[in-house]
Amino acid sequence: WAMAAPPQLVCLKPRSGNTTRGDAYKAGCRHVDLSARNRILAVDRLADALPGAVVAVAQVEAMVNMEQLVRHLLPLGLLPRVVAEFRSITVGGAIMGASLESTSFRVGQFHDACAWVELQLADGTEVVARRGDELWCGVSGSLGTLALCLSAGVECETAAPLVRVRHAIFPRAPDDAARAGGTRAVCAALHRLMLDAAAEAAVGAEPTVHFAEGLQFPPELVPGGAASLLTATYVRGAQPAPTWRARWYGAWWYELCMHAAASSSQSPPAVAGADGGAAGAPCVVREDVVPTEDYVFRYDYGAFWMARPMACELLSAARCAYTLPTLCLLLASHWALRPLLGWAYAAARLFRLLHAAPPAAVARKLVVQDFFVPATRAPELIELARANAALSTPLWLCPIAPPAHRPQLLAPHDCAGRSPPHPRIDVAVYGRLPDGSAGAFTAALEECTRLCGGRKMLYARSARVDASDFWADYDRTAYEALRARYGAAGVFPDVCTKACAPHASWVGPLGLGALAEVLASHVL
Repeated sequence: WAMAAPPQLVCLKPRSGNTTRGDAYKAGCRHVDLSARNRILAVDRLADALPGAVVAVAQVEAMVNMEQLVRHLLPLGLLPRVVAEFRSITVGGAIMGASLESTSFRVGQFHDACAWVELQLADGTEVVARRGDELWCGVSGSLGTLALCLSAGVECETAAPLVRVRHAIFPRAPDDAARAGGTRAVCAALHRLMLDAAAEAAVGAEPTVHFAEGLQFPPELVPGGAASLLTATYVRGAQPAPTWRARWYGAWWYELCMHAAASSSQSPPAVAGADGGAAGAPCVVREDVVPTEDYVFRYDYGAFWMARPMACELLSAARCAYTLPTLCLLLASHWALRPLLGWAYAAARLFRLLHAAPPAAVARKLVVQDFFVPATRAPELIELARANAALSTPLWLCPIAPPAHRPQLLAPHDCAGRSPPHPRIDVAVYGRLPDGSAGAFTAALEECTRLCGGRKMLYARSARVDASDFWADYDRTAYEALRARYGAAGVFPDVCTKACAPHASWVGPLGLGALAEVLASHVL
């Protein structure tokens, strides 16, 4: 590989993977095929493991996806400490892309739950970076700009076949901003859960809560607006019958949660402090028992809610605000048609469809972004998101513990000295803006995130097209020194190039790119 520059090396082919970044930089790059690295090599159990601690390490190659990993480990009574949300996300992608999920409030990112990472450097040398090493810290969220991931030691904890999920609903409080009902109470509850989890881990105690997340619903979906705190624990002992399963022909997870939140007005309020303490009193409206595999991939069908229109979008369609093709696309995901068409709504298929669409139209109409902000500042970002756009979709709120090993130069849950390593909340904004204002809306959210002392995830294109603006959030000197030390400069594209790259010119089917873009602008 010493003669590999130019051209530079990239792992993913253009318009592939679970990313919405531009890919113009890939023109002329050489694709490195890692598809053969798709084996689970071994599962090493650890002796004398404490309750709630790591009990095994799985040696896993980079192209093993989450579905393969979970299906291999669950029969052994194990689960990775963090499982990325979509079945198709690979181990290498989760490390380089900084994946998180509902165990992150006590563990951190997927990368934080890897004891070691095997990497291939720019000159072809294979090295093992162990937890706390500068290269181990550096590759977190680095998008393959320092080295290629070959395999990893994925830490596992004891799991059970079922989890019990508790829905606690926070209605709009007097001090909540319009369209941001329940925001302050649910953010305070998530913050408290992170602090409690850290205290339990410090004494080696079994976690009281194994999974935690939040959802914020606007008034268009839940009367008055509300937020849900969803906590889950493993079901030990007798195994009751599941009340929900992830099936392509059934209700999607967010729909179940939305209906629970909508029914909260008929539920008596819980005793103050049950989940919200002084921040607010939630209504506990239901509990669900869910198979563990279905729970960890609960957002795979429909890609959260991106494939399903909200009620207000159907009203817009009825008022002819959308074209006939749009209406057909929206109705195709209706529950009555799912026995026929629901199989097509797995996240992997939806990303392939997204990559087949004209990128410029996607960038104007869709917002698919994750913003990590300190838990105490998260309400500011949520209120801005609700005030600045008619976004009718829920917001996903995923709490994440700060990294134990720093600095992680590019990881969104670490600001590498720019601010203290506070517990953070990932405010995930996924939705449609039919007026074409997605770019300006994303830029406003990025600026608010910066002012709050946070970072965005880099799987999606940054609204900052100027390199100096991008590097204001990162330690460029330390990053470039790390690239030089491991020979990555000139061989792998740098992270600014990847995060800010425009989309490549789109030719489209039969060379009719311009016509296809006009049609896609109407369909989206």
